[in-house]
Amino acid sequence: MENNQNQTTNDKTQTQENVILTFLKKFISFEYLITPSIIKVIFWIQTSLILICGVIKFVVSLFTFNILGIIFIPVLIAFLIAIIKVACELIIVVFQNNKYLKQIAENTKK
Repeated sequence: MENNQNQTTNDKTQTQENVILTFLKKFISFEYLITPSIIKVIFWIQTSLILICGVIKFVVSLFTFNILGIIFIPVLIAFLIAIIKVACELIIVVFQNNKYLKQIAENTKK
């Protein structure tokens, strides 16, 4: 019984080590790209900053009775978030194309 438990623990440890080694090999050989993940984080940081600054500016416009600011700021917030979303999507599409081209190349080798 105890021998089986030790074997199971050893198998789990070896599996975890294999996963880590596989990840490191892919990472070092540039098979795994981290830029798409970074782009997603950058998108959320930029969106948060736009929302925070926009809400602050909107509240200031409310207290100063700036009608143009009250109307224009929500539109500007939506427009800026849309621009950032499109820009980030374009970058991610480039990386997705690279991924799909690798798959096509692997399939044509067979």
